[in-house]
Amino acid sequence: MPGSDLSGDATGWIFGVYTGNKAEFLVYDRTGWTTIANATLPSEAIVLDTIVSPDFLFEKNKEMISGNSSPAIPERRILNYNENLYTHHHFGSTSRTLTFNATTGALIP
Repeated sequence: MPGSDLSGDATGWIFGVYTGNKAEFLVYDRTGWTTIANATLPSEAIVLDTIVSPDFLFEKNKEMISGNSSPAIPERRILNYNENLYTHHHFGSTSRTLTFNATTGALIP
């Protein structure tokens, strides 16, 4: 599963797409593109003009997202989007999950 750094730059991407009448995942990482067939996807499309970008989200919430990271322990950050919510998963010296409103970038307590 691709991760990201503190700026929101991703080491890879996973896109869920409909091609004709079938759904699949398109995975992009340092090795190139991979297709995974038979994906289960929500029916609604993501309208990019109505949500904040990952880099805006990370910049707006930098202190909260960075937390108390330890440089000695490798970290992995995963950002998911679903139903107008961004969910940020952090794995490393501490593990936690934060949820944000995708329209505003505000933390949802």
